[in-house]
Amino acid sequence: MQANQYFDRGDYASSVKSYEIALKNSPNNPTLLIELGRAKANLGDYSGAMLDFNSAIKLNPNDSGAYIARGTSLERSGQKGMALNDFDKAISLNPLNSAARLKRGKLLSEFGNKQKAIVDYSMVLQETPNNLVALYERALLRVDSGYNQDAISDFNKILQINPSHSMALYKRGKIKDKIGDSYGAIKDYSASLKTNKTQANVYNNRGILLANAGDPDSAISDYTKAIKYNPTYSLAFNNRGTAHASKGEHRAAISDYTKALEISPNYATALSNRGISFEALGNMKKACLDWKKAAEFGHQDSHSWHQKQCNI
Repeated sequence: MQANQYFDRGDYASSVKSYEIALKNSPNNPTLLIELGRAKANLGDYSGAMLDFNSAIKLNPNDSGAYIARGTSLERSGQKGMALNDFDKAISLNPLNSAARLKRGKLLSEFGNKQKAIVDYSMVLQETPNNLVALYERALLRVDSGYNQDAISDFNKILQINPSHSMALYKRGKIKDKIGDSYGAIKDYSASLKTNKTQANVYNNRGILLANAGDPDSAISDYTKAIKYNPTYSLAFNNRGTAHASKGEHRAAISDYTKALEISPNYATALSNRGISFEALGNMKKACLDWKKAAEFGHQDSHSWHQKQCNI
């Protein structure tokens, strides 16, 4: 059908016209009504789409696909509670409907019902074990729920299917970092960066581990790359400053801390660190000013240093 061809090409206005012509010849065709509604939703005409979906459901109230289509439109228009009801209905009509479970899992996760979302993704994986969306979303929920080893298993499965999945490598690296496997984390971060060289947060995270491993030069290189790909990354400026300071390069450190504070003026850690570098250079006046301000933002160590080392 020409309407489907228009739809597949993204020409939704033409597909609407074509579906409407087809419906004149077949006004009680629920499939045509659903497709017309989908085309209207893609044009942002959600109210028009709802009329079409409702008509399709009235003609065939047992079509799970109609509820999925209406639920998707409701979700896109911000009516997520009503969308969830439609996905529930679709699953009640067809418990093995993976599309409905994927969409419901996403909404359940947004509503904070992580365990039920995990169940939905697990049901999808029973039917399609290599479903990358279900594996990835379940892995993220398992991380949030503290099931680190289960999450690693999901990321392992993803990487068996797609070894260059940069986000799976990054997320698995974060778990390894969290559980103390620094070597494994660095390895995963490095593999992730091979597939996507523009990930500022991955460079920053690897830089932290390299700095902790006693390699400030490599850490500085990573922080510099993080800043290249995200010039307003105040955390990377702070971390690069800390790496410079660990080498005794306090003027370079102060420059980085100052840049971090230009981006994030209330960044207490950067203020505190800059104070330490000012102290190392013998400028106690500026050190005390930074510690005082950091203390005002709740930095406890700065409060203590200001009390002990500054004339107050």
